[in-house]
Amino acid sequence: MKRKRPYRLISRRSCLRLAQRYWEGLNEGKWKTQLGALSTLGVSQGDLSLALQLHELPVEILDLFEDHVDISSHTVRVIRHTIIHEGLKTVLGRVQQSGASNAKHSNKAVLKIVKGEALKSKKMLRWSGQDPIKIAARALDLPKNISDRYHLGACAAEI
Repeated sequence: MKRKRPYRLISRRSCLRLAQRYWEGLNEGKWKTQLGALSTLGVSQGDLSLALQLHELPVEILDLFEDHVDISSHTVRVIRHTIIHEGLKTVLGRVQQSGASNAKHSNKAVLKIVKGEALKSKKMLRWSGQDPIKIAARALDLPKNISDRYHLGACAAEI
């Protein structure tokens, strides 16, 4: 009977730390290839590959993160996928249009910016014509109020 692999919190594994451990081991001669490092590091080929691709991401995108240690393989995968399918120019344009380049954001907020979801919510809030403070204070759960609160939260990266 095949044993189940123990549950791992893959989403919480830091790509930065994993890449550092890989390069340290390579420099110390513990392994010569990525394949040789997999069992020692206890990761999959995909996770190690994505961790090493972290440094290939554009500086404009990396600067959006609060802390590079918190960047997981999932985050790198989504950003790389978006760049490959929509183009680097489009993604960097979204970063500039969002006005987020001067601030630090959570992983969730950065992914929303890169995928263009934050811009859609900003447009919807502008269209509603309401002050964000009044939107948050509304108590009635009418469809328009729910929609406005959703887009306000998306702009603030709360969802």
